[in-house]
Amino acid sequence: MARTIIARTYLPVEIFFAAGMFYLVMTFVLVQGFRLLEKLLRVDASQGR
Repeated sequence: MARTIIARTYLPVEIFFAAGMFYLVMTFVLVQGFRLLEKLLRVDASQGR
């Protein structure tokens, strides 16, 4: 998708930077979400559940 936009706008650095920032934000949100989910679903080993 980024390559299509680059072909239309001739701004490769800016487009790849924006795509990289989008990927960084998306993965950060997913990691934080899974970290919260893991914390909520954690089972204490001393309870034996």
